[in-house]
Amino acid sequence: MEMTILELSLPEQNKESLPNIYTKSKMKRGTLWKVLIKWEEENEDYLFYACSCVQTIWNQLRQWWNQIPIVQNSNQLLRYLKQSKGLGTMKQVTSAIITAIFYHIWSAINHRIFKKQQITTCQTAHLIKDQVRSIILLLNTCSKKFNSYVDSLLN
Repeated sequence: MEMTILELSLPEQNKESLPNIYTKSKMKRGTLWKVLIKWEEENEDYLFYACSCVQTIWNQLRQWWNQIPIVQNSNQLLRYLKQSKGLGTMKQVTSAIITAIFYHIWSAINHRIFKKQQITTCQTAHLIKDQVRSIILLLNTCSKKFNSYVDSLLN
């Protein structure tokens, strides 16, 4: 059985307390992040890079687009993006994929917490691919420029 992002992003000993933490009476605007990083070992790096479920998503997308870097935190990612060389289109596609990764991971966590819906790693990777494909098709149609190395993403 595939695990959901939130289930794997919480330390094992704290999973039982989850229903008591996320009550509407305790939630105030802007406090969700503080709740999510309440435990010492859980922080931005854990939620978006170190969690085994999130690593699965990153790895699935690396198989799809091999320009995605292997990083452990946002500082490494930003450094990679600043220093990366190559064709502008490749950098743009890589940036679009990375942006979609963050958006869909956060969205999966929110769906689990607020809508009680589980989104699996496969579903999340599929949503990311669909979003990036749509952007590429739109931009290619508007610009009438097509790049052969981007074609592999459309399959």
